[in-house]
Amino acid sequence: MKKLLFFTFFVGLFSIQTTFSQEQSPYRTHSNFFAGGQFGLTTSAADIKTYFNMAGGLNFGYTFLKYRPVEFDVRARYIFGSWRGQDLSKTNLSTYEGGIYSTEPTDYRTKKGFVFRNFDNMNQQLSLEAVVRFNIGKKRFFAPYLLGGIAGSFFGVWSNLLDKDEMYNYENISRNTYTEIRGLQDKSYETRILKHGKSLSANVGIGLSFNINDGLRVGAEHVMTFSGSDLFDGVKGSGSSFKNDVYQFTAIYAQFYLRGWIFKQPKNPGY
Repeated sequence: MKKLLFFTFFVGLFSIQTTFSQEQSPYRTHSNFFAGGQFGLTTSAADIKTYFNMAGGLNFGYTFLKYRPVEFDVRARYIFGSWRGQDLSKTNLSTYEGGIYSTEPTDYRTKKGFVFRNFDNMNQQLSLEAVVRFNIGKKRFFAPYLLGGIAGSFFGVWSNLLDKDEMYNYENISRNTYTEIRGLQDKSYETRILKHGKSLSANVGIGLSFNINDGLRVGAEHVMTFSGSDLFDGVKGSGSSFKNDVYQFTAIYAQFYLRGWIFKQPKNPGY
């Protein structure tokens, strides 16, 4: 279903391009201030194997040199969403001490000897970002871009360790597949692992935007956040390719420019 939504979005974009290709022009009717929203998929590169979940965001900013071959955005962005993961291999707890897996009612160390780790991270991010956009073609219809910025990440981490009041009977699992493990769980994420996590983060990303008219820009982007924390999944370890955990957000968005001064159409626009 998620893939179908993204496919429909891009088909719609190219249909719009065909409709507006003869009418689209960079003549100005709106100011350079914008506000917008975005919605998309979340993943992470952490110690526990990740899978897709959902997040949404809002942004507000200003575009410099709009419609020039190279233009710049400065934007403030807020993102709220859930990042989840599920290990498909057992974690041996024979040397585990002093944590959630060795205390009641989730004492997997004593009663089971192993666990299939999982997590649900409810994360809020506030960021300040710069975007460098490369406008292509005379009509300036679409533009690839790069972005970077700094962010604060504020999150809590939970785990699904109990079926009501009992630990899961993972010993009944034979194939260690995602379907089998998730089929056993109730997906409640009732056990808190980390209450108030926070970190100073760095964002980098790429994207592609489409100018529908002077007041509306839509597009898609992928942003990686280097969180500066090894506890984004609630686990401190070496299961990730990075020293600290990295989380990602792939989104589609709409960016609305505020109504502003009317710019008269020049006789020879020079684009």
